[in-house]
Amino acid sequence: MVEKVDIYKGAKIKFKGSLDLNRMYNKIMEWLEGEDFSVKEDFYKQRIKSSGQDIEISWTATQSKHPYINWESKIIIYIVGVNDNEVERDGKKIKLSNCTIEVRFDAWQITNPKDEYKGIIKSFYEKFIIGEKVEENKILLFKTMQELVSEFKSFIALYQT
Repeated sequence: MVEKVDIYKGAKIKFKGSLDLNRMYNKIMEWLEGEDFSVKEDFYKQRIKSSGQDIEISWTATQSKHPYINWESKIIIYIVGVNDNEVERDGKKIKLSNCTIEVRFDAWQITNPKDEYKGIIKSFYEKFIIGEKVEENKILLFKTMQELVSEFKSFIALYQT
């Protein structure tokens, strides 16, 4: 039986201010791909309102760590009230978007993804052969998600004044 275990659940980062949205999008995507995740954009919704644009982006990032172990992560970005403006930084004018952002991070580890092992064979395999590797990968996934959140926080810190 395929098992899906929550490893990183409900992490949120909120930001209100001006930043480069294209750079933010690319930064997260590049980081995930640099960590060997395959990234699929589930959806990109854009709504125009009188207060500015609202954007919602959802990604699923997956990685096969071992034939028996897969990682999956869901990243959802809510961007509200997007209004473009020009800001002067270091004597140069740059185009930024003033908005409110909330990013949510969740991740889980999937074992036996092809449902190849069943019953006593699965129990034996997990207990005596792959068990330690499964536990090590849970810790590694947690640390990887912490790094992603930290990377995103560092990116936002560049725009805080």
